[in-house]
Amino acid sequence: MSTLFDAICAFGPRLIHGRTVELEDLVPMLSKRSGLSALDADANRGRIGLDDAGYKSLWDVAHPEDPVVLPVGRSSRAA
Repeated sequence: MSTLFDAICAFGPRLIHGRTVELEDLVPMLSKRSGLSALDADANRGRIGLDDAGYKSLWDVAHPEDPVVLPVGRSSRAA
């Protein structure tokens, strides 16, 4: 059986890694970019703020052979 942690790791928001920036390049870069492309933002927007049941649902659909078992009392509490 999978845990809630497995579901959050699989379906939670993802960090987007880029190149390391020098300090003197940081301000101009931040003033020109938002940090996320529109596609990345749309993919992550639906994952932010999911409660435990939401992560369980996503995991259970993707892994029907290995469903998440929520701890008692966690089915409606925020993740």
